[in-house]
Amino acid sequence: MSKPVSSDLWLVAHDLGPCGDAAADAAARIAAGVGARLHILNIHPVELRAPYERTGEETFAVEEEKRAALRACADRLKAAWPALNVAVEVIAGTPTKRIIEEAERLNATQIVVGTHGRRGLTHLVLGSVAETVVHESVVPVLVVKVPKA
Repeated sequence: MSKPVSSDLWLVAHDLGPCGDAAADAAARIAAGVGARLHILNIHPVELRAPYERTGEETFAVEEEKRAALRACADRLKAAWPALNVAVEVIAGTPTKRIIEEAERLNATQIVVGTHGRRGLTHLVLGSVAETVVHESVVPVLVVKVPKA
């Protein structure tokens, strides 16, 4: 039996931490079964500058570091699911806003985000990118809770 073919693109928001890994793992597991493509995205919170601009070299190095981490994640996912199509991207901006904008720009059919599931004062102080994306996105959002260690 052949695998289903799909034109679905799933945007995975990756924070380069446990939330991003949980989101990427869950997205890959499901997407591999339905033939969806993954686009793993990290939002750099400061404006990235061209390498030739003042301080641009430093921000370029940070961007490359983040891109390398995303590529390592993509390689790990492809090792587990060889047929999986995975792209990575690092962009600048406010995470919630850019996740939603990129999902619309890429015509994503699903957004996948991770969450720690914090409550109370910690949630109030730190906020939740996942919660904001769920409330503001017109694209369906899958929220993946980070497993407890």
